[in-house]
Amino acid sequence: MKHAVVTYRTWLALGALLLALAARASPENVAGESGALQLQAQLRADALKELQQVQLESVRAQLAAVDKRVDDLNTHVGQGVDRLGVYATIMGILVTVLLAGLGLLGFITVTRKTKAEAQEAARAWFERKATSLEERLQDIESKASLTQQQMDNSVQEVLDHSETVKKQHLNVVEQSLKYLQANMGQR
Repeated sequence: MKHAVVTYRTWLALGALLLALAARASPENVAGESGALQLQAQLRADALKELQQVQLESVRAQLAAVDKRVDDLNTHVGQGVDRLGVYATIMGILVTVLLAGLGLLGFITVTRKTKAEAQEAARAWFERKATSLEERLQDIESKASLTQQQMDNSVQEVLDHSETVKKQHLNVVEQSLKYLQANMGQR
């Protein structure tokens, strides 16, 4: 860029010199001036072309540098996005494992609490109902004992009655045998 500025300044100085020479020229040298003006115009055009060429190359170099920088940034951003994806995946896995662990811990805690509450409720119910249940059991036991006694008495009565009937039958049979023996001989 510095070279382009030096070349441009040189051409401007040369152009200014030529203008000064053209101003000093006499009318008879007008034909010669016309050639000098053409030469000056040609030199200016060449200087402008050279300046434009240098500026164009400078802009191209800057564009190439910017393009390389954009490519580098795209690569860097792509790598950052890849790393971000990996981090997000790791965080997702950690959160999932953490939530699963907390869920399991919650399940175990709720299960234990529910079991303890159920046992406590059963114990409280039993304590509330224990007296009435014991009374009912004692009532059932006394009724069962009374029934057992009644059954034993009935069995004993049946046995006694059967003994009595048996004895009566034996007496009737003995008397019948005696009667038959006594009457058998008489006939």
